[in-house]
Amino acid sequence: MKTKPFTVLVALSALLLLAIPMYGRLYAPDTKGVYFYGAPLVCSAAPAIGCGSKAKFLLVDLEKHSEAVEGAWLNRQGTVVAVKWRGAVSADKREVVLKAVGTAHNSTLTALAPKEQASLSGSFPDRKDWFKGREVDELSKEEARIIAKNTMKGYREKQLLKPSFEKQFEADVEKIYADLFLSLSSYKDLNTETYNRVEAQIQTAGEKYVGAGNMPRVELCIAPKLDGAKGESCTQATGKSCCDKN
Repeated sequence: MKTKPFTVLVALSALLLLAIPMYGRLYAPDTKGVYFYGAPLVCSAAPAIGCGSKAKFLLVDLEKHSEAVEGAWLNRQGTVVAVKWRGAVSADKREVVLKAVGTAHNSTLTALAPKEQASLSGSFPDRKDWFKGREVDELSKEEARIIAKNTMKGYREKQLLKPSFEKQFEADVEKIYADLFLSLSSYKDLNTETYNRVEAQIQTAGEKYVGAGNMPRVELCIAPKLDGAKGESCTQATGKSCCDKN
């Protein structure tokens, strides 16, 4: 007996409708065992995103506790760390791991309220909003781009740039910062020696365009506040450093 085409079409449609909920269950984000913690990992130089060079090692160290942690993520803003705990891990064990890693990285991870937890689970683990482990290198690259653009803005205000070389100089500065952030083996590598080396690299890059001796000295800072305020007045004329590199 031949099956009528219309009958076949109806049958296939019914199967597809049944399959959609099953597909959703199979591929829906698994947030079971995921807890969200407030984290002070905002990038001072680019306050809209997380600091990849600091967050990376914190996330990696969390995941080293593999007996308790299945995975760790940072949200794009750098304000929340998500941890997926293994099923049998007790609350006391979670607290021990969080305290140990937080202390090692000078960052306190604070459990968020249930309402905030529920709200965040809606975007987790969207890769546009959450970065797992070393994936935060993407934030470091973005940070390098932002710093380079801000650097050019400062030079334009001082009328030190010309259209003929501004774009290439910006690319040079972006690469210097990106290479720095991605080469770190620990956030503690961001020390005085590292800053001095990068200052010299930017100086050399700028002199390619404006000539030796015509490039103003660049000084890199760890901003004490997100708004970049430096507090006490500091200028080259007074001999006071505008930055704390310790």
